Amino acid sequence: MAERNERALAAARDVFLRYGVRRATMGDIATEAGISRQTLYTLFGGKDAVLRAVIADHTTTSIAAIRSDAAAAPDLAAALDALFMHFTQTPFTLLHASPNAEDILQGRDRIAREAHEAARPAYEAAIADVLAPHASALMASRPSGWRSRSTPPPRASRRWRRIRRRWRR
Repeated sequence: MAERNERALAAARDVFLRYGVRRATMGDIATEAGISRQTLYTLFGGKDAVLRAVIADHTTTSIAAIRSDAAAAPDLAAALDALFMHFTQTPFTLLHASPNAEDILQGRDRIAREAHEAARPAYEAAIADVLAPHASALMASRPSGWRSRSTPPPRASRRWRRIRRRWRR
């Protein structure tokens, strides 16, 4: 059963890339996967569920690749290169190869947005895991005027307070 799900997800990803989300049909996906439409509907329930599953599968695969590449990185620069590659280059290459890239980016707006929002915490955790071993190097390289969000801003100078008072009048 897991093999059939994986085959259906791979077929759905390929069909979405080839035809776009709007033009892709459950029949196209079923044909590409080598299963019947009824089986596809039994597995996922509809095209929206297939799109969610494809995004979730891509998220899982992408995060595993990010963690694997970052773990093999010898230093911070290589870890940042791995993050950059997985967040920008890989999606760009994938979408650039598709004639329906605009449709894929827009997706089924609400469905794609919800799936991407659900994936956000996983990506944030992966980024934190990648950067955590390099925290001291990152903190040492920050600019001299840099303040963290928890640091209160410096008090306004007398001159600045006078200017603000004039504007209020």
